[in-house]
Amino acid sequence: MLRIATVSDLHTDFAENRELVVRLAAEIHTRGADVVVVNGDISHEDERIERALLAFGAVAPRVAYVPGNHDLWSRVPGLEERTDLNSWDRYRVRLRDIAVAAGAHYLPAEPLVLDGVGLAGSAGWYDYSFAEPWVTTEVGLAALRTKRHGAFQWSDAALVAFRQPDGARMD
Repeated sequence: MLRIATVSDLHTDFAENRELVVRLAAEIHTRGADVVVVNGDISHEDERIERALLAFGAVAPRVAYVPGNHDLWSRVPGLEERTDLNSWDRYRVRLRDIAVAAGAHYLPAEPLVLDGVGLAGSAGWYDYSFAEPWVTTEVGLAALRTKRHGAFQWSDAALVAFRQPDGARMD
């Protein structure tokens, strides 16, 4: 029987969460997982993503990775204006390269089948079209569409820029 361990939302930008990765890896090793599925939000920093994948790869024969929104963040000045910067490139190429270099399987590129069990994944992007009615009432549709609420802006709006082939930003 295939033993699957799964982790998500590690947010290793915080020191206490980096320590948690070490404890999780030790527990996964103790329990003997055949594969660790890392479900996004490791970090926006490439080195932290790689180190987390390597840590889980040290304790299990296989690691599969699907990025989350925080993994797609880019802290590049002028992201909004720089049409040469495209989050699709980070998603399709850079994060895949990081995963492969760390010995992990990049699930958005292709499914992974182990012992007749298929694993698949992609970074779904939530657009609030299925939001609970209270969310649209309390926050407002305009805020959800513009990703702004008063003086605040969703981090994804500032740090992610999916672009169309002509460089125009996708909404």
